[in-house]
Amino acid sequence: MVSLVTAMGISYWTYPINIIYYILQFLSILCRICSCMWFLLAGEQFRILVDKYLRQGLHKGVPPLFVDLRSLYKDPEKVEIIERLVLQYVDALQKIGKFSEEGN
Repeated sequence: MVSLVTAMGISYWTYPINIIYYILQFLSILCRICSCMWFLLAGEQFRILVDKYLRQGLHKGVPPLFVDLRSLYKDPEKVEIIERLVLQYVDALQKIGKFSEEGN
């Protein structure tokens, strides 16, 4: 049995809801891959990445920002880096109204 949509020659991809569904599926997979990437980084590479991530999240007001990083709390080195960055932000915001003197 041929559906009306097929008979009219309308492609499956012309339905915006189908496109949105597959985009959301792709983004969900991408988010899971990115969250695994945190574990592969250490030291200065991790500090640079998490600094950028925290600044963007704080600028945008992302509510689950620290929930996203919760899986990293098992690693004492990463906890120390995150804590140091956040304390630097607080200090700089109180003194100059920015996250740091060289950046935002």
